[in-house]
Amino acid sequence: MFSKSKLAVMTSAAVLSLAAFGAQAAATDDGVVHFTGEVVNTPCNVATTSLDQTVKFGKLPAATIAAGTAIAPVAFKLDLANCSVDSLTNKTVQVTFDGASIPGADTELQTTGGTGVAITVSPVGGSDVTFGTADAALPVVDGSNSLAYQAVVKKATGGTIVPGEFTAVTNFTLAYQ
Repeated sequence: MFSKSKLAVMTSAAVLSLAAFGAQAAATDDGVVHFTGEVVNTPCNVATTSLDQTVKFGKLPAATIAAGTAIAPVAFKLDLANCSVDSLTNKTVQVTFDGASIPGADTELQTTGGTGVAITVSPVGGSDVTFGTADAALPVVDGSNSLAYQAVVKKATGGTIVPGEFTAVTNFTLAYQ
C-alpha cells in the first residue's frame, strides 16, 4: 500500500515530467522542404547559376553613348554541367538568343525605359549574335563547359539617347549536334 507521502511524491514527479515535456514541445518548430527537378534527355544540363542571370551595366554616361563611343563590355557566361557528349556527332552546341530586336537591326536587343539604347550580345572574341537565329556552333566536352559571352550597351539604331533606367530580357535555347 502507498502512503500519502509516497503518493504525493509520485504525483508531483508525474506533474513535473508532463510540465517539462510540455515546455520542450513548446520550443519546437516545424517546416517543410520541397524538392523539385526534371529529368531531361539532353547531353548537358544548364547549371543553376546560369538559368536566371542579371547583367548589371551600372550608370553609363549619356554623352558617351550618344557619341557612339564604345562602352566596355560586361561578361556573362552560360555554364553547362554533367555533359556526356558521346552521342553527339559534332560535339557542339548552338545557342539561340531570343528577344525583341530593334526594327532593321536584328543584332540589337530592344530595351524598355525610353532611353534610346540597345544591347548587343556576342561570344567573347566573336561577332554580335542575331536575335532569334542560332549562333555559330561551339565545342562541348564531357563534364563541365562554360560558354563565355559579353554584352554591350550602345545607341539603338534610330534611337535618341535620353537619361533614365532601362531593362531588357533575352531567353536562350541550346541545340546540340
